[in-house]
Amino acid sequence: MNAGNLDELITVQEFSTTRSATTGEAVKSWTERVQLWAQIKASESGGDVNAGMQMQFKQRFTFKTRYDSSVIPEDRILWEGKTYKILNIAEIDRRMYMIILAELTQ
Repeated sequence: MNAGNLDELITVQEFSTTRSATTGEAVKSWTERVQLWAQIKASESGGDVNAGMQMQFKQRFTFKTRYDSSVIPEDRILWEGKTYKILNIAEIDRRMYMIILAELTQ
């Protein structure tokens, strides 16, 4: 892989829970885990059947980045102002790179 193809900057976010200093209540939010340069390709859209038995198509993308062990499937990706749910992470070339399969969320 030519590192020059990693030409899009993405942000990987993790879900976290903190305590409010004023109320003591749990506050849930997404925080930045890491920013990575990625090669991004649209892949085939996946079809899901919802409760109303209607097909919904979700646009899926592959994000190829340098390997980073901190990225986990429970994280999400932000790219160009949109949010993507991580579906799968595959390590390639002896952990030199990884391919993240994700779908656009509403």
